[in-house]
Amino acid sequence: QFLYFIGSPRLSMTTIGTINEEGVNVDLYIPRKCHASNTLIPAYDYAAVQLNIGDVDSNGVYTGTTRTMCIAGFLRSQAESDHAVNRLCITHGVIRARPCKPKKQKKNLPKAAQKKAQAPKKGGQAPKKGGQAPRKPQQGDHKPRQQGDRKPQGERKPRAPKKE
Repeated sequence: QFLYFIGSPRLSMTTIGTINEEGVNVDLYIPRKCHASNTLIPAYDYAAVQLNIGDVDSNGVYTGTTRTMCIAGFLRSQAESDHAVNRLCITHGVIRARPCKPKKQKKNLPKAAQKKAQAPKKGGQAPKKGGQAPRKPQQGDHKPRQQGDRKPQGERKPRAPKKE
């Protein structure tokens, strides 16, 4: 009596589950699949979400169709769901990938300054990426403390002597 169809030519959409002869889905539960990790989402995963993202045309008007994405709860608990949704939207063409900012070009320096910047330090090691190494603090190099920086102590009660 029950037939199992996947991609039936009779139906326009790919169907999942058990369908009877009248074309009615008879399954009580069809598990969802996480689009980011490609794992099944169990019924007891209450942290899982299903997002319906509406399609818009070139004028920004909603076309009436949506794209559905399921994200598993363990991705959300690891704080990876934002990255996963962005990656899925880029692959489906919902949003455009935004390239990184271009690197800043160095200004034209005199030739002597360019050679000095390119030459390695005397220690035989190349300079670190961040620029100069952090300098060590010297004596008398601290910021003077101002009077209002400390919390007011108030009147303290004398401690009681310890009992032996």
